Amino acid sequence: MAATSTTANASILNGSVNPNGQATTVHFEWGENAGMAGAVSTPDQSVGNGVSDASFTASLTGLASSTTYYYRVVATNAAGTTYGAIQGFTTATPASAPTVQSLDATGITSGAATLNGNVIPNGPATTAHFEWGTSPTLADATPTVDNAVGSGSTGVSVSASLSGLSQSTVYYCRLVATNPYGTSYGSIKSFTTEVAYSPPSVQTLGATGIAAGAATLNGVADPKGLATVAYFQWGTSPSLADATPTADNAIGSGTAGVPVAAALSGLAPATTYRYRLVAVNPAGTTYGAIAGFTTAEADAPTASTLEPTGVSAGSATLNATVNPNGLATTARIVIGVDSGLAGAREVGEQPVGSGTSDVAMAVPVDDLTPSTTYYYRVVASNANGSSSGEILCFTTPAGEEPSQGIIFSKMFTSYGGSGVFTIDFHPIAEHGDGGHIAIRIMDTPTTYFEFSTRSASDPTRGSFIKVRRGVVVDSAEFTHPYSQGGSYAIRITMDQSQATVEAFGGTATLSSNDQSNPLVYFEVWTSDQDAYYDNIRMEPGFLDDFSADTTGSYSLFFISGSDSTFTYDAAGKRAKVTAGGS
Repeated sequence: MAATSTTANASILNGSVNPNGQATTVHFEWGENAGMAGAVSTPDQSVGNGVSDASFTASLTGLASSTTYYYRVVATNAAGTTYGAIQGFTTATPASAPTVQSLDATGITSGAATLNGNVIPNGPATTAHFEWGTSPTLADATPTVDNAVGSGSTGVSVSASLSGLSQSTVYYCRLVATNPYGTSYGSIKSFTTEVAYSPPSVQTLGATGIAAGAATLNGVADPKGLATVAYFQWGTSPSLADATPTADNAIGSGTAGVPVAAALSGLAPATTYRYRLVAVNPAGTTYGAIAGFTTAEADAPTASTLEPTGVSAGSATLNATVNPNGLATTARIVIGVDSGLAGAREVGEQPVGSGTSDVAMAVPVDDLTPSTTYYYRVVASNANGSSSGEILCFTTPAGEEPSQGIIFSKMFTSYGGSGVFTIDFHPIAEHGDGGHIAIRIMDTPTTYFEFSTRSASDPTRGSFIKVRRGVVVDSAEFTHPYSQGGSYAIRITMDQSQATVEAFGGTATLSSNDQSNPLVYFEVWTSDQDAYYDNIRMEPGFLDDFSADTTGSYSLFFISGSDSTFTYDAAGKRAKVTAGGS
């Protein structure tokens, strides 16, 4: 029979026995082992010698709380001993303060969250609530409404919804439960609210740098915490119908205003243009107010003649600057031997754009006569007229014996606007110091990068230049010599925003001009110098390491002298240049 009156430390065991007509005694075996191993017996009791069921009990005290015990009836008479079925009971848990557990918050947004926890009432009627706030110690914490969780001995889930929270803020919380035996506090948990994202904010500002054919558009955009791009819409329509967009400008994902600007060129003179700033992030697109400006009246170009460079017996580079003043402009150099330029010829005609700032010109002339005075100036023209620079002069030095040398060149297998060109250079001691190597990475004869170890005007100095349509748009001096008998790896990294040459322990960098120079083929000039070449590479798309027994299909040009040769060195698996005798 089931035990009754079970408390934390006591219980009454109940049983019944049929003596079957013989004098019978009974007792209980009990203990904590389900198989009754090590069981304890209650005192024997007599239930008589009747022939019907006789009930009896035994009281247990001093039991352990919250413990399961097992028991059975044992009855004995002259005919033998009988064991009843094993049964069990569990003593109660003593009433105590509640047991609480703080759990992680859920449903976290930019302004709300749900607090969670678990409470075991441990017997008495219990209430629970959460404390929360921004202090890690919950000083001055705010309590939620009390929640009645009953008086059981098993866990009860508790939750509370918070709203009106601040975005991107760390909050702290814990569960608190109270019953007549005391108050219990859970561990302090934390959570961070999300950022409330929104479309960017924009402000269109006034245009600057307004000229006949150009202007700079300005504005400020706030990304509002999301990755944002900004651009301008512009055109001549007051409503910006069919407007033209400028290039996207990535302005990051911050939470403060970022200046945005876009330079326009090729505009029509004396014309009113409209524009506005536009910014886009994942939360939406924002359009700034439409603003306007009027371009200036166009002027004839402004031209200035500059001093020549690289003057030698037979060549010179003629320099100038031209400001197109907002209209498409062409420029050229006029050169002759008359001080008034009577009978002069024109060289180096080229477009210089339609901007509003000076454009440098550098026109090489290589058919001059030694010991001769030349006069020259720049002439520029656009739709509003022409202008000329001041006439300057220079005198070529006396001629020298021509250098002996050779040029070998080859097309790349793929073309592009950037890349890395490398070549191994092994000057031979057969000819003596003072030789010259120049490398051009070219699109056309007037558009190229060139690294040279010796200039015509100063053999002790080299240079690294970028030439665009005959104009030197950037240059850097290179003064690191090499010696015969050495082995050198020359590396030229070309990009439209920056180009770098590394050779002979030195480096030179070009970075002032980003006009595109396509890379189509290369030329290597060797003069007054014998040398071996190997491992010619353009990345991507070209490699010639001369591992095959041939120099391949190279184009050759002999600068001077029948002794110049370009041959294959079978022993070293490399190309050999003889440029000036042995």
